[in-house]
Amino acid sequence: MGIGPDGYYGSSDWEATFPPRPPPAGGSERVGSLLDGRLSGAARDSALAEVAASDADYEVFADTAAVLREAESEEQEK
Repeated sequence: MGIGPDGYYGSSDWEATFPPRPPPAGGSERVGSLLDGRLSGAARDSALAEVAASDADYEVFADTAAVLREAESEEQEK
C-alpha cells in the first residue's frame, strides 16, 4: 500500500475501494428537493418511485439522507 495523491499512506487505492458514483438519474436538484421536504403530493410520490426504481439512485439517496441526519444531530448537540 503506497502513498496516495492526497499524501496519505494507504490512500492510493481509495478510488478502487470507493469508486465515484454517477449523479442520480432524476437529477440532484430533484433528490435535494425530496430530501429537504420541498416536494409533496404527486411530485413527491413520483420522485420516490424514480429513486426506488434504481439501485444506484436509491443508494445515493440513502447515503445522502444519512449524512444529513448526522449533520443535523451534530448541529443540535452544539
